[in-house]
Amino acid sequence: NTVVYPQELVGLITKELVGKPVAFEVIHELRSENADVQIDELGVTQRIVDNFPTVGELGNKDFRVVLLGVYKHKHDQFYFNPLDDTILEVGDYLLVVGYQVFILEFEKYLHTKVRNG
Repeated sequence: NTVVYPQELVGLITKELVGKPVAFEVIHELRSENADVQIDELGVTQRIVDNFPTVGELGNKDFRVVLLGVYKHKHDQFYFNPLDDTILEVGDYLLVVGYQVFILEFEKYLHTKVRNG
């Protein structure tokens, strides 16, 4: 098992965005421990893949959680702002931003929802 730290993923995002017009103040805020908004990584399990095969099916917006990107462990690559048709695989990590209570509710939903027929 590999541990992926949210702060490392922020670094990966920064690396991906170097040379692109980005509000680096936002990245700085995400790195700040005092920010009200949290950044977190959620591991993709088989249950998540079975119920949410693509990014567009996650429903994160319903929980007021922003998906910054997907870290594809198999390819050792971070995909910033992934397309809705991005396929999720076991071992991927979702990098999300939001209030901690909303992130926890979203994570609970991901692990308890069962796809209908």
